[in-house]
Parts: sequence; C-alpha cells; structure tokens
Amino acid sequence: MNSTFFLIVQKHVISLGFRCEDCLLIDNTCSQIEWILKENKEIPEDIRIRYLSLFNRHVNSIQEWKKHQLRAVHQDAARDAALDSLNESSVRKSILD
Repeated sequence: MNSTFFLIVQKHVISLGFRCEDCLLIDNTCSQIEWILKENKEIPEDIRIRYLSLFNRHVNSIQEWKKHQLRAVHQDAARDAALDSLNESSVRKSILD
C-alpha cells in the first residue's frame, strides 16, 4: 500500500466521522469533471453520455476502493488493540482452550 495514501486514510479515520481534506478534494475534483462533461455542448450527445457513464463507473470504483482502505485500517487497529490487551497467560490460555 502506498504510504502517502495510508496517511490520508489515517487522517480520515482520525477525523472521527468528518471528511478529511484529501477526500473532499477528490470529491470536488470529480464533481467538477462531471459538470464539465455535462455542460460541454461541443461533444455529441451520444459520446457525452458514454463519457459520463464511464466516468461515473470510475468514480464508483474510487469510492469503493476508499471504503475498502478504511475498512482495512479499522480492522488493523482493532486487531492491534486486541493483541495489545493480551498478556502472556491469556495468550497461552486461549491456545490451550
């Protein structure tokens, strides 16, 4: 995983429900591109619809990827917290049980 993206994901997680600046930048950029595609009258209608469809699919893929990265960070944090709470006897006990 790209370390820069990991830091962005951490900032997003740390923001506790608020959107981080980097995520807002991605969303704003996508909105601007979508607006340009919708408003460009120089592109024939059928091609513009195709471009918008492709663009929306790519935006959805980006959003799903971001969700996956956030889930991965939350899972890693939960695992680390659980492991930190264990001591040697609890680990041995869980292995023997």
